[in-house]
Amino acid sequence: MKFSADIDDVPKFKIQLSFDLIKDPLLYLINTSFLVGTFPSALKISQVLPLFKRKNSTNDFNSYRPIALQMQFSKIFDKAFHKRLVSYLQGFRQTNSTVSAIHEIISHLHSTLDNRLISCALMLDF
Repeated sequence: MKFSADIDDVPKFKIQLSFDLIKDPLLYLINTSFLVGTFPSALKISQVLPLFKRKNSTNDFNSYRPIALQMQFSKIFDKAFHKRLVSYLQGFRQTNSTVSAIHEIISHLHSTLDNRLISCALMLDF
């Protein structure tokens, strides 16, 4: 069990011990956040620290990489959002790619045409 606290000074084990008490309000907040489509501003705060890569000199700026320390509750929200969204994503998942996404769209379009239904697609690229 991890006893260290993150930037919010709330150790993970305290959240785990009190989970039965906080799970309902926490679930309500997560579901509301998902329905509204926003991530709570208070949970967006993180502390960015330089981590030495053990390459070159400690005086070389390129020898460091940034790491972001998040609040424990932010991590909980992140995991909940990840679980809900990952099934809708194609890229960066094992056995999925842009080709599999196109194949899925074409299969769906063929199915709707065969059943004389109307189909519509909205495609966004950010």
